[in-house]
Amino acid sequence: MIYKSLFAVIFLSQLMWHGYIPEVLNKPVTVSLESSLDEREEIVRIHDEIALNKKIDFSFSSLENSRGKDGISAYKNQDRAFIGSYNDRICIGVFDGHGAKTGGIVSEFVRNNLPRILFGYRFLQSGMYSACSWIQNCITVSKKSESECGGTTAILGVVEGSKLTIANVGDSRAVGVLKGKTTQLSHDHNVDYPLEKKRVKKAGGVIFNGYVCVDGRGLAVTRSFGDLPFHKNNVVTATPEIKTFTVQAGDKLIFASDGLWDVMSNEEVVTFLKKHSINDLVKKARELGSKDDITVAVAIIK
Repeated sequence: MIYKSLFAVIFLSQLMWHGYIPEVLNKPVTVSLESSLDEREEIVRIHDEIALNKKIDFSFSSLENSRGKDGISAYKNQDRAFIGSYNDRICIGVFDGHGAKTGGIVSEFVRNNLPRILFGYRFLQSGMYSACSWIQNCITVSKKSESECGGTTAILGVVEGSKLTIANVGDSRAVGVLKGKTTQLSHDHNVDYPLEKKRVKKAGGVIFNGYVCVDGRGLAVTRSFGDLPFHKNNVVTATPEIKTFTVQAGDKLIFASDGLWDVMSNEEVVTFLKKHSINDLVKKARELGSKDDITVAVAIIK
């Protein structure tokens, strides 16, 4: 008990050092939608929908994997999403869990806590680094067995006035239509990204057949939350890659798990959404051969 209390004090001190506002921890920033337990409400959480509607038009869709026999799902949808507003900040995020036993638990934990923590920082960029480190440490100390720990990606965007800050961990992706131009807002963190491949090798990681390999196990991403065996020596890391952009009214932001991007390019997605709904988009990805969970969140800035 003493150790856990000391752990909490140390991390709260770190958060405050980077400008964190502690009282936000006590505010119900992320809340479940009231409803019967349908799939949409289990996967997405929306905070302050009234405030959101004044700032953005938003939509969301998710489709469970089809990796089982005869095209049915092999496991429950492990993707999660968040769309929320707090004070002057809007947050949109998609979290792609992996690891059939616990991936959904990890993605849900990150979804429920990372946006809530970020809403409390005065200094957003430095706060993003601290918040991601804090989340990963929470996962580390909570798991009894490393081998049982799945993981999740996280692609998160925070809009504050005309500034968009993107934090990315993993191979989910954000794409924007900014001033009418399609722009990829994040890099996919896998071994096909030269800087990530170099970083993994420098940390002593082994790459084989497109996977980061540790103790006979392979991971398709080079950054993630959870995945404890792969995080030894920072071979895989939860440190986010952060980028900033300028946005204006009418700009469109698209956040999606790799179940979409594996079968459609950025331009194809943007073009498709001009004439079709977001629900049609995830169905189209399935028709094109994606067997993964597919989750998409779209925001148009007012």
